Amino acid sequence: MFATLLANLPGMAYRCRDDERYTAEFVSEGCIALTGYAAEAFTSGNVGLGDLIEEADRPGVDREVRAARREGRPFRVRYRLRRADGAVRWVWEQGRYVLDGTGDGEHIEGFIADITQMIQVRESLAESEARYRRLVEASPIAIVLSQRGRVLFANEAAARVWGCPASALIGRDVTERLHPDDLPQALEAVRRTEGEGRDVPVQEYRLVLDDGSVREVEVIAVAARHEGRPATQIMVWDVSAARSEERLRADQAAVLERIAAGRRLEETFATIAAMVEARLPGTRCAIRLGADPPTGDSDDAGEAVVREVIRNHGGDVVAHLVLERAEARAGDAERVKAEQATLAHFAHLVAIAVEHHTMHRRLAHEATHDHLTGLPNRAQLLAYLREALGGHHRTQVAVLFCDIDDFKRVNDSFGHAAGDSVLRRVAGLVQASIRHEDLLARFSGDELVVVCSGLDAPDQVVAVAERIRRTLEEPIWVVGVELRVSVSIGIAVGQPGDPPELVLANADAAMYRAKEQGPGRIELFDARLRERAIERIQIEAGLRGAVDRDEIEVHYQPLVALAGGEVVGAEALLRWRHPELGPLEPARVIGVAEHTGLIRPLGARVLERVCRDLRAWEAAGLVPSGFSVCVNLSPRELAEPDLVSTVGEALVRTGVEPARLSFEITEDAVMGEPELAAVRLDAMKQLGVLLAVDDFGTGYSSLAYLKRFPIDWLKIDRGFIDGVGTDTNDTAIVQAILEMTRTLGLTAVAEGVETPLQAKVLRQMGCTLAQGWLWSPAVEAGELTEVLRAGRLSARRG
Repeated sequence: MFATLLANLPGMAYRCRDDERYTAEFVSEGCIALTGYAAEAFTSGNVGLGDLIEEADRPGVDREVRAARREGRPFRVRYRLRRADGAVRWVWEQGRYVLDGTGDGEHIEGFIADITQMIQVRESLAESEARYRRLVEASPIAIVLSQRGRVLFANEAAARVWGCPASALIGRDVTERLHPDDLPQALEAVRRTEGEGRDVPVQEYRLVLDDGSVREVEVIAVAARHEGRPATQIMVWDVSAARSEERLRADQAAVLERIAAGRRLEETFATIAAMVEARLPGTRCAIRLGADPPTGDSDDAGEAVVREVIRNHGGDVVAHLVLERAEARAGDAERVKAEQATLAHFAHLVAIAVEHHTMHRRLAHEATHDHLTGLPNRAQLLAYLREALGGHHRTQVAVLFCDIDDFKRVNDSFGHAAGDSVLRRVAGLVQASIRHEDLLARFSGDELVVVCSGLDAPDQVVAVAERIRRTLEEPIWVVGVELRVSVSIGIAVGQPGDPPELVLANADAAMYRAKEQGPGRIELFDARLRERAIERIQIEAGLRGAVDRDEIEVHYQPLVALAGGEVVGAEALLRWRHPELGPLEPARVIGVAEHTGLIRPLGARVLERVCRDLRAWEAAGLVPSGFSVCVNLSPRELAEPDLVSTVGEALVRTGVEPARLSFEITEDAVMGEPELAAVRLDAMKQLGVLLAVDDFGTGYSSLAYLKRFPIDWLKIDRGFIDGVGTDTNDTAIVQAILEMTRTLGLTAVAEGVETPLQAKVLRQMGCTLAQGWLWSPAVEAGELTEVLRAGRLSARRG
């Protein structure tokens, strides 16, 4: 049934006698396509249905048919069928015994479908099929296929939405569980898809489940064909939690407005208490601050007292919500559950009010400390180091720059929550390894910095580094798994009066050198590393000037239509020739820009240049409809709070249509702070720009993009494109990605296409867009102008 949903398979309905040859009395028009015989060949008795069954498969077919007859059930068999032209096809047959018109004889009625293609695909791409099935099963999208209002197919996600096994949905009225008020809208949607062949955009419905609960869903209905007849393919998203959250936010709004307005805590408590009493008639509500349970409450005169303990986000008790009633209430479990939910809801508001009341103390701490580890942050580290290197101090100051080895593997294998746990644990172990007078700070990401003052000799700081290394030799347990964690440590010694930034840069350079030697190594900063640090400083200094002097260039690699080579877009790529170091790789420039904070002005200059070029091409009438330029967004740019306003101002200033711009993100750019990324990308989408996922398929969480972020394009990683047409695994993976993008309504772009074979296979797979050296490298804006005048690119030779 799964294969039937994906494609319309040719098939034949029949009615035959229960004799040795299964002589047919009726066959549908599909018999010719399936068997190569005309209907008359069967109904005349010249060819029996049994004659077509491969000899080796005949006994199994007969056994299943006879067993079905004895047990009074339909039969389902799969076998090989030999066509009139001698070709052998795999078929799937379902049938049943029926009485004839007089009631005293038996016949067999059934349907035979050609599943050869499905068998071949499954045999040749078993690994790809398994991977694709896992992708489908991991998807939250429920898929239902219906015809004439009856469910033909439902996947496991649909079973979860309807709250029953998928098999229980088959044959049921597709509108059976709809809320009565939603039924007219649903019937109209079915009429439009099956009756008029028109798709129905997103609509909202309510499902009434068997237990009486209501589930809110969003539905897209698409006109489809099944066995040559109109059908409806329905995609369903369970949005109950989202709608419930919306109502919750609306309920909270009044209280949150009072909190935001800075009202006194007692006034906010009074508002909350009044709201509780309004929802629970016959009760009195009081809110008491403090961790200790309130005293003085009594059950005298039959009073019943209910208390809800209120905790802050850290789990500490901060208050108690007390309900007093004239008498204890009896009620069913659902009513008790609803009351408890009400209490929990308003207890949460109380917790927010209390936390807001004490926020000024937390803000002071958060301004100087890292929220994950509780360690001093970069700002406090620099202030401390500047003080320690002050001219009135006479001792050396050592900086140990510690970086967790292969930390990305932890995040990729166990998730970011596990990575955070490892980082906290390592920070605790390092803190226990250093002297009480030393400072430990979190510099960024998985980087920790130790500042040691009052040292008399370099070997003392090496001893500190060795203690850290030995302490981390013990395994760390995370999510039930024993992990071996090590750190690479770079050491630099600063003299009184040295700039703190220089000492940190020296220690950073030593740390990178330690990493090159292998995990768990310690490296002292020396003259050789000083040269590398100076080179990095040269790049940084030159980059600052290059941004200020507008020396950064933007080149464009065309995006072409595979069918005819038409230029439909381009990717903007940064180029910079250093006056002393020569041409620098873009990744090297971006790395320095990210590290120094120059990524913000650099990205703004690139965006401005792209918008100006786009506007010039638009004014010259060179860009076709749908043409857009892709601009890469780094993780630091995505985290900038004014990113959306920067993009919006550039669009307004240059007059470029928002849909002409597409911003590319990578997995690293969003998975560090996924909630923040979701907010940023939703806001970007509101501007009207397009969003693309770059290097799709290389990360463990790539599928998260498809359900969490408003993505328009997927750019298939060049690592898979390299093997298209020559490597069966790469070819199967690319095929699966293309099938998924088509199902989800996304546009796929193949990156790094370099050979005619790759282009040919991609076209055969249904891929429509590509970029790569086969057509053009990245070129200057003037060269792209000429390409746009020509309108298309031919594949390059050699």
